[in-house]
Amino acid sequence: MQGPFCYACGQSRDGMIRRFSNVLSDFLNTVFALDSRLLRSLVPLYFRPGFLTAEYVAGRRIRYVGPVQLFVFLCITAFFAVQVSSDWKSPFVLEKDGERIAAVDADYASAGSVEEVESIRRETLSDLEELDREGINLPSVRAALEPLKKEVNAAADRRIVELGGELDPDSAQRLETTLSPTDPKEKAAPESADADEPSINLIDVEGLPEPVSQWIERYEQKINENFKRVRADPNLFKDALLGALPSTLFVLLPIFALILKPLYLFSKRLYMEHLIVALHSHAFLSLSLLLLALVSVAEALAKAGPPWLQSLLDYTWLAVFWWMPIYLLLMQKRVYGQGWALTLGKFSLLGWIYFILLVLATTFTAIRSMANL
Repeated sequence: MQGPFCYACGQSRDGMIRRFSNVLSDFLNTVFALDSRLLRSLVPLYFRPGFLTAEYVAGRRIRYVGPVQLFVFLCITAFFAVQVSSDWKSPFVLEKDGERIAAVDADYASAGSVEEVESIRRETLSDLEELDREGINLPSVRAALEPLKKEVNAAADRRIVELGGELDPDSAQRLETTLSPTDPKEKAAPESADADEPSINLIDVEGLPEPVSQWIERYEQKINENFKRVRADPNLFKDALLGALPSTLFVLLPIFALILKPLYLFSKRLYMEHLIVALHSHAFLSLSLLLLALVSVAEALAKAGPPWLQSLLDYTWLAVFWWMPIYLLLMQKRVYGQGWALTLGKFSLLGWIYFILLVLATTFTAIRSMANL
């Protein structure tokens, strides 16, 4: 061997069997070199649509992090940030009446006046309505929210009575019914709670082969069993879902590139060029998701701060959100170089097709995550 590398295979002459100080020095050089390339990659990735892709296709690659490494790093980092910065845990427990009442009452224990109780009631009901709007809109999920709303109202009424306040006739009757139900069926409700649990049916098709039907039944049974755990602690589902979504996106990447191929059939571009576009666009989306998570954390911390800071963070969140579709459009225009009319048409078609695929893939991932808790 003449020189530090083999001319035939490229293997380095220096292996791990050498002085530790030399190994540590090489490791630090590699880390700091990666850091410098990462910074040089992140700035144009976010602020210059299509620049990294054009540089990579033109052969200028050594200054920047590779598209695969960039996407993997940002995707994992972004979903980890969302996972640790969000809390899906509901303060209400549905398993047993005693636990439910204690959990809800804890939210009102700090209220020292009727006005504070009503404020907590309005805020909690508003959060539940938002959860209903932003959810998957499954009937079983909606059915799980209805008892929570009743418990919020009942707990608020109880706290008002404890504080010596007066209830309107409807609230008084509702509270009396909650504390001492007269309907025998209502009295027996806790004992038959399992019968009222919402169940999820994945598919109901006759004529399926017996092994397939048995597999579906076992899957449904797992989901319904885990659904009870998720209702008590939604963070179990959040952690499972957000932990599985990066791999789902990695599977969708080649499909995204495959959609681009016929859209630009006459551009004489190779499939791998479309894959580079897919990697850089998804890396940008992951970086945007990371920024949204960080801004959301800052908003939560700034609630006690001045109003102008909260407004600034709100506008920042909106700017990051709307920059995503604008960026992707500008990136597609720069990389493929077609006119605005063709670019807008292809961008819209690509967006709709990929949105449908993304919804289907996310739904499948959610079902699989629920079954594998």
